[in-house]
Amino acid sequence: PQANQSMETFYTLPQNTVDLLIVGSSHVYTNFDPSVLWRENGVAAFALASSDQSMWNSYHYIREALKTQKPRLILLEGFYTACDPEVAADRQAVLASKSIFGMRPSPNKWEAIQASAPKGYLLDLLVEPLMYHNRYRDLTRVDFLPYLGDAAQYADWKGLFIFDHHRPDAVPAPVATVSRLPRQLTYYRKILQLCKDQGIPLLVMVAPYTGLTPAEAGRFAEAEAIAAEYGAGFINYNSSWEELGLDLETDIADWSHLNHWGSEKFSLAVAEYLADHYALPDRRTEADRYQSWERNAAYMAERRLHYELRETVALYDYLSLLASNPAWTVVFSLDGQYGGEDFDLRQALREEGFDLGQDTLTVAQHGQSLYRAGPGAALYHAELGSADLVIRQAPDAPTQLLLNRTPLQKVENGLNILVYSPFADTLVDSVGFDASGDGVAVR
Repeated sequence: PQANQSMETFYTLPQNTVDLLIVGSSHVYTNFDPSVLWRENGVAAFALASSDQSMWNSYHYIREALKTQKPRLILLEGFYTACDPEVAADRQAVLASKSIFGMRPSPNKWEAIQASAPKGYLLDLLVEPLMYHNRYRDLTRVDFLPYLGDAAQYADWKGLFIFDHHRPDAVPAPVATVSRLPRQLTYYRKILQLCKDQGIPLLVMVAPYTGLTPAEAGRFAEAEAIAAEYGAGFINYNSSWEELGLDLETDIADWSHLNHWGSEKFSLAVAEYLADHYALPDRRTEADRYQSWERNAAYMAERRLHYELRETVALYDYLSLLASNPAWTVVFSLDGQYGGEDFDLRQALREEGFDLGQDTLTVAQHGQSLYRAGPGAALYHAELGSADLVIRQAPDAPTQLLLNRTPLQKVENGLNILVYSPFADTLVDSVGFDASGDGVAVR
């Protein structure tokens, strides 16, 4: 479903609201966070990207975007000015579909199909069901829901797909220097000329990735010289890892993409660069017209808190984060032999503002208890947004914490915690702290 989400969402934006149009491959939709640009400088940006987006697809994306938007600046991610591995025809067709299928029928889309289709696949890209008609075997409930079943994220989405994993083992890059098809530069020049003809400044920016080879570095230098011919800007961040504060151990999702922490750091640098070199307007004072950017920024701020909580392992740090975010719905369950001479979990809760008294179970939100129970039998049910919470407690049996029928308790003797975000309508974390342990989270 995500293959055409970017373009389909772009069509829903009010006309002439995008001041910064960011175009390119997955290096755009994983690395450039529009919410950071909005938070820092009030820049109304949209990441209009697709997987493995070639320069010809970027060219047609820009043409499509200019039908409804008049950006003050276009930022083209430059990875494909240097790299374009040759793949089999069937794989080429799949990659092309990820750029084309979200576009509305038009002469521009037809030209994009002609530019993208490998031999024998023109009809497949023109008549889209030919590419995915067998997918009925893989259909799930999500395929039939608005916003992919995640309205909190996608209703005001601005193009960032969040990678929340770390892959330090992905360094260095798993491939050697790859080839570059000559027509990548042909369409690169078309993009440069298009922006020049439209009077729109163009900045070519290469997002950082690991394993840059000398041959690729040389091609980027060539692309920079070509950009200069058209009066366009060019910046390559591959030599700026230390300057950006990027850490290979924590900030990359794989060899060529940043994760959520990495994209935050990189986007902060981009925001600073744009503020220093371009006069993009601050739209934060235009609340009526730019509400969706503000809501997207609020959602992304919430998601960063989720990641911070999930990566917290010390008990007191964890409880402190919960105390500072009272809007979350939190379940505390003291189970089995939870108390000890050296490690009193009930006391730890009390010290951080979560006083269970003599109870062993509580559901809390906004500093208030929604439900409390002692060590005896108890049954609790609540609808948490789109999720269904059930808690079963019985004497001499482990407490069951069930969210959508999935058991989430982690320890038999200690403290189990479940955290749900009503704002994002999602499970934030489920964690346990064993009474016999040293206050380190069990996940």
